[in-house]
Amino acid sequence: MKNKFLLSGIILWSLVFLVLAGFLTVFLAGDADMSFPNMPWSSSNAILLRDDVFPLNDLVNLKVQGRAEDIIVRLSSDDTIRVRQYGDERRSVVFEDRRTDADGGTALTLSVPGKKGFTLFNWGSGHRLEIDLPSQYAHDLDLVSVSGEIDLPEGFEGRALTLSSTSGGLVLGMSVVESATLSTTSGDIRTKGIQAENATLKSVSGCISAGTLTIENQVDLNASSGDIHVNTLLCQMFDIKTISGQIGIITSLSGGGVLRSTSGDILASGVEVNRAVSVDTVSGDVILSLVSGQNCDLKLSSISGDFHGDVPLSYANSHKSEATGTLGSGGHLVTVSTTSGEVFVNIE
Repeated sequence: MKNKFLLSGIILWSLVFLVLAGFLTVFLAGDADMSFPNMPWSSSNAILLRDDVFPLNDLVNLKVQGRAEDIIVRLSSDDTIRVRQYGDERRSVVFEDRRTDADGGTALTLSVPGKKGFTLFNWGSGHRLEIDLPSQYAHDLDLVSVSGEIDLPEGFEGRALTLSSTSGGLVLGMSVVESATLSTTSGDIRTKGIQAENATLKSVSGCISAGTLTIENQVDLNASSGDIHVNTLLCQMFDIKTISGQIGIITSLSGGGVLRSTSGDILASGVEVNRAVSVDTVSGDVILSLVSGQNCDLKLSSISGDFHGDVPLSYANSHKSEATGTLGSGGHLVTVSTTSGEVFVNIE
């Protein structure tokens, strides 16, 4: 028995030794970013590493790539881009890459290479990129961070806007662009509003919260396990999906498309139907408020739930698991389906 415990101990400590040896190898090599998440009790040790300005000239594409840094943008009245980088003495300074864009202008990429060495706890360190962006810049803007937050204030107007972070959150003020793409794996997405031709907001495990989305064509909102809340959504087509979260369109929804949640409730108020609409959830309730005076057809189904509201319905079977209704003279079809939830359809 003693030999068995001895053998187990040898195997365990051998594994520990191999792990520590691996970390030591990376540390000595000095070419990998081994920053662990910052711990909230860590003190800030960030110092100013770089403070430079870049002329706008013919710049048509600006891309900023951080790693553990937060990216904070401020709109300025200057005619130059100012970049301040805060970090520790081992953090590699921003690398500049300038080349000709496909449109004939200049594309500028500012990126932070991997940190040399190994830091176990780095939370609260204050590593960040502060960017003063001229408000006259109205072209492509691409902000990327691996584990940092990204904050773009209200008032940006441009062409293609891209905000991306793996584990950090995204905060966007009211912006007017041609296209907007906001994506994060585990962070939340919050925006006061977007006016664009097309927009995509995606978070795997975070929530999506938006004020007013005015989208000329298509808007896609996807949160696998988070909630999706939008105050006002005006568009041609929408595709809004979450697996275990709730979907809430608080004030008004105009357009056509899909609202889908596997286990969450779906609430949509002020719905104006100008294309086919499909509302689908497995175990959640559906609360739908339609604007009065419009023409559309309703098709409702629920296996174990009931139908409620002030819309006259005709039932397709004695179990009352399927029903149809008509508003005005009829028109685009509104399909509502839930397996075990209740269905509420009212006229505003």
